[in-house]
Amino acid sequence: MTLLAYTSFIDTKEYYREYDEWNPVERELAKLVQGRVLDVGCGNGRCMKYFQENGIEAVGMDISRYAVEASKRFGVKNCVVMDAMNPEFPENSFDTAALFGNGLGLCGLEGSKKMLRGLGKVVRPDGLLLASARDPSKTSNPIHLAYHQRNRESSKPIGLVRIRVNFENSKGDWFDLYMLEPEDVEGFISGTGWRLERIMEPDDPANPLYGVILRNS
Repeated sequence: MTLLAYTSFIDTKEYYREYDEWNPVERELAKLVQGRVLDVGCGNGRCMKYFQENGIEAVGMDISRYAVEASKRFGVKNCVVMDAMNPEFPENSFDTAALFGNGLGLCGLEGSKKMLRGLGKVVRPDGLLLASARDPSKTSNPIHLAYHQRNRESSKPIGLVRIRVNFENSKGDWFDLYMLEPEDVEGFISGTGWRLERIMEPDDPANPLYGVILRNS
């Protein structure tokens, strides 16, 4: 089997954008947060900074100690190193879980289901989970399309990828990321304790990011 490799470059300024520069879908999701918020995979603290500046009580978590350090340098006051698949908070600690930045499939296929089950314990009953997700089908890149085809031939979702993040001379660990097509969300969350309340489609058809609103059942 031919292995496909693809390298893309991201300007790190993307991770420090102010609210007015966010993707429109994430701006709308941010308006829906309720009560105490858990920012899952907080990264450099972009969302945490917004919550903090708007008087929203929030806790950020990320598996990377470097991300948490970057958050604190960015001015975030409350973030911890923690695995999203095993959130170590007391039950019903939060009213909302936020997974922005394409976070719904943050831990791959089965790992993300485990993550959702864990979040269902720390978010109160009837609480919200707000996530942005990238529709992998919205691409014309031949490399992406070839990857999709390879996944189909292996009976895998087209948006299941294995990636790592490199910065300057440092190379991160490989991890799985699952980018769900909108029509796959409801089946994916089945059995996790969450129910689909709404898919938030982007106003711009070219925008690959859509919103997912789940309710803790």
